[in-house]
Amino acid sequence: MPGTTELSPTRATERDRIGVEQVSVLHSNARLGVTGALVGLPVLAGVLVNLGSITWRLGAAWWGALAVVSGIQLWQGRKWGGARDRSRSWRASARRFTGWVFCEGLLWGFGSVVCVSRDTPELQMLMAAVLVGIVSGSGVAFSSYLPACLTFLITGTLPFVVTATIEGGALRNGAALLLVMWAFILILLARRNNATFIRTVQLQFANLDLAERLKEERDRAEQASLAKSRFLAAASHDLRQPVHALSMLTEAFCRDGMTAANLRVLALMRQSVEAMDALFDALLDVSRLDAGVIVPQVQAFAIGPLLARLAAELGPRAEAKGLRLVVHPCTQVVRGDPVLTERIIRNLLDNAVRYTERGRVVVGCRRRGPSLSVEVWDTGPGIPAEEQARVFEEFHQLGNPERDRTKGLGLGLAIVRRLAGLMAMPLELRSAPGRGSVFRLVVPLTPVAPAAEDAAADPTETAAVPARGLILIIDDEAAIREAVRLLLESWGYAVLAAGSGDEMLATVASAGARPDLILCDFRLRGGENGIDAIARMRAACGYHAPAVLVTGDTAPDRLTEAQAAGLPLLHKPVAPGRLRAVVRALIADRAQMSDA
Repeated sequence: MPGTTELSPTRATERDRIGVEQVSVLHSNARLGVTGALVGLPVLAGVLVNLGSITWRLGAAWWGALAVVSGIQLWQGRKWGGARDRSRSWRASARRFTGWVFCEGLLWGFGSVVCVSRDTPELQMLMAAVLVGIVSGSGVAFSSYLPACLTFLITGTLPFVVTATIEGGALRNGAALLLVMWAFILILLARRNNATFIRTVQLQFANLDLAERLKEERDRAEQASLAKSRFLAAASHDLRQPVHALSMLTEAFCRDGMTAANLRVLALMRQSVEAMDALFDALLDVSRLDAGVIVPQVQAFAIGPLLARLAAELGPRAEAKGLRLVVHPCTQVVRGDPVLTERIIRNLLDNAVRYTERGRVVVGCRRRGPSLSVEVWDTGPGIPAEEQARVFEEFHQLGNPERDRTKGLGLGLAIVRRLAGLMAMPLELRSAPGRGSVFRLVVPLTPVAPAAEDAAADPTETAAVPARGLILIIDDEAAIREAVRLLLESWGYAVLAAGSGDEMLATVASAGARPDLILCDFRLRGGENGIDAIARMRAACGYHAPAVLVTGDTAPDRLTEAQAAGLPLLHKPVAPGRLRAVVRALIADRAQMSDA
């Protein structure tokens, strides 16, 4: 409706809002009525001139006066259409409109008396019929604003009724009586239409207000959720620091000659650190997905090696539970983010192994037109139909009312759903209690050859290589510096440690040796970053020392900046095996360059 979008409850009262709608409808209907009057009156005047009831001058004057009034009404309508604050101006506009309606009604009312001779009752009946049509139309057109409607009904009919009554005669009195009765009925109808119009507008505004409140509540909830997610994503660096230090310290604690009791304690410590690391990563993954900081890196890749890696990773767990893990080979090439796709399938496979107590878990692929359906089947307890949608909700778990942490947090399938949605990959579930479950991820096929994959360093392959070399650690967290130093020294490396770029230069200068490898945190105190610190160290050493950036910041910008600087990037908490493999590989490359 006109004017609705320009007002809000905070700027106008309910009466003002209704008034704006009333005036808007008045001007909208007036355009049609004025056009009809300006076209119909010349026809009527022409008939009266031909019948000799009026002269053409009087007819022209009558039409001219009505044209002037109509033109003013149209001009007021255009002015109203451009009004800025209608909630304040609607009363004045309604009064002006009613005033010109008064003039229009008088023109019709007195025209019906002046332009028709009392000696021609047939023409008087014609004018009575015309008045009935005119006032009937006005009853509909002006009923949104009752004062304007009543003004036209009274001024349009009263002159004819008074004149006919004074002149007397059965025909004239009968016409006057019928016109009065019809006007009275129109007034009742106009009042009813007006009340209906106001109730309709009130309901519309109530719905708009409710929709606005719901939108505000939804926006507040979304903002709160985003604020939470952004906080967790932004705090990822700080939250990962102690977990990273604990992981390094736990690994550094391992020494030859430890008693069996100490080894059992160490094994439990490792399990706790690994569980905390996994749960912590799951929480941060959800927050990063909510905050929109994960951007898929779409490319062509072979699905077979991915499935083989997952089989090697989760096979021992399945075997330890007495399950058969069957992975059918697949030679297809698909398109998507290989890291995120692997994360989805790993979570599905991990869930299948965790909740299946006997039988087997099968992973296979089926071609479905232009897509590939990667399917994970299990012989587990199954999922009731009423729970199948809820298993994808955060923290919702079946059969874990005691919140046993060994069964996870209930975030795996929530992450799966969000990652699949992020890459526009359909995810399907079919399950029945007692008959197991099957999850299907539909991945688009592509004829493009997969990109070459870098062979990941295997820490078990490099464990036998003697450790030698000087490693420089740069981290503003003293606990992390000490933890990493102890771990590297336990592997046989010489270590220098510093908390800033200036301290780094002083430490290396006092040692009188150049580092073979630099391990640097990305964020340092005082606005310094690891890329700049590494550049300063390389300039001071006079050669391009191998370097690795380590960060707890999971924002995609960190990876982009590291790639632009040509530096490998490790995210905290770094698994000791992964760190050992990277350190050995880079120092070995440094040694080969020196020998050359």
